[in-house]
Amino acid sequence: MYAFAEYYRATGTPMALAYAKEFFYQIEACKDTILGGYWEAFTEDWQPIADMRLSDKDQNEAKTMNTHLHILEPYTNLLRIWDDVSLKKAQKELISLFIDRIYNAETGHLQLFFDADWHVQGDIQSFGHDIEAAWLLLEAAQVLGDAMLEDQIRSVVPSIANAAMEGLLSDGSMAYEKKITIGTAKGIGGYRQKR
Repeated sequence: MYAFAEYYRATGTPMALAYAKEFFYQIEACKDTILGGYWEAFTEDWQPIADMRLSDKDQNEAKTMNTHLHILEPYTNLLRIWDDVSLKKAQKELISLFIDRIYNAETGHLQLFFDADWHVQGDIQSFGHDIEAAWLLLEAAQVLGDAMLEDQIRSVVPSIANAAMEGLLSDGSMAYEKKITIGTAKGIGGYRQKR
């Protein structure tokens, strides 16, 4: 979707916009209509799947921060070229999910894994995703053009960015992630660098 939207921005090719819209409608048809958010994975024909892990290192959970972040990004790009009420509604709901469900106001970090009912699962903080989300959320709110929502995002972005800074190592690199102890505000445990 992101690529088709970007291609349309560059060329004005109507088919690219049509494909981007088609992806949007398909994703929206498969979202959680009761508690909100997007399911982690489906079969090739968009049917439920028991093992939703996208890689061996992922947890088998119904919803993840990563999937929501990477739906937010193409929706933002699509909004640049398609002023549509249903897209705006979906994007507003998605940004609100980050504020209400994914962002941890106590730690400033984004929580990574959730069950179907939005209960937090797992014990990992991802510094790279935190910093990535800080600017993607602000960009999403700005493109959406909702001043109240943008103000909300501006109030949490510094906290997310500061939390990401916890991953800076003495050599100037950033740790990939950190295993935390559930129930502690800052967490303890070892850093893992991305290899």
